[in-house]
Amino acid sequence: MGKKQIIEEAKAYLERSHDALDSAKVVDKKQKWNDSISRAYYAAFYAVNSALLVSGDSSRTHRGVKTLLGLKIKEGLFTPNLGRAFNSLAQQRDAADYSVFTFLNEDDVSNAIEQAETIIERMEQFITSLL
Repeated sequence: MGKKQIIEEAKAYLERSHDALDSAKVVDKKQKWNDSISRAYYAAFYAVNSALLVSGDSSRTHRGVKTLLGLKIKEGLFTPNLGRAFNSLAQQRDAADYSVFTFLNEDDVSNAIEQAETIIERMEQFITSLL
């Protein structure tokens, strides 16, 4: 894949990231906690995918993205706090999407949206630094 194509795909991931974040906020207002948590996670997932792609790595799976992010943290490209935030979102998303009984609430959603915003911002800074 050429540099131009990588940049275009990375931009598309970031656009999806912002769309998912917007959706998380919309369903939050409707008090659909599970859906909002899921969308917040996907916002972070797409942003991380974008940064991985620009750095020469990519994965289409959740596990792969999580693993590659962990490697980037070990390389010192991202802080461990960012990894913890991403893992927290992933765990909450699993509960929201796959558990019949979830106990997520407005505070959990507010936290998740903040975490997603932080991850998106950091990934955008990282991408900008490489381009």
